[in-house]
Amino acid sequence: MMNNSGPRYKRSQLERHLNTVVLWCVLLLFIMCLTAAIGHGLWLKNLKDPVFKVDTETSPALAGFYVFWTMIIVLQVHTLPFHQKQLHFKNLIKDSC
Repeated sequence: MMNNSGPRYKRSQLERHLNTVVLWCVLLLFIMCLTAAIGHGLWLKNLKDPVFKVDTETSPALAGFYVFWTMIIVLQVHTLPFHQKQLHFKNLIKDSC
């Protein structure tokens, strides 16, 4: 028991590759949402004569914060059909074996 330093986890090369791909996807999602939020905040700050404005008391920083989380939700929901197609494809492969 003295040599036991905890369980060893063997990860295949495919699992390691998928882990890096998932991390890159999360990073790309964060960068896209941050860009949209900063752009929206700057646009709202420089807007002189708005055609319509829902709330005049919302600061550009708070509006950018709202857009950041809105983009997270929108971009995640946008990718759901692709995940569902992959699950359907996986079930087809499993059933054919």
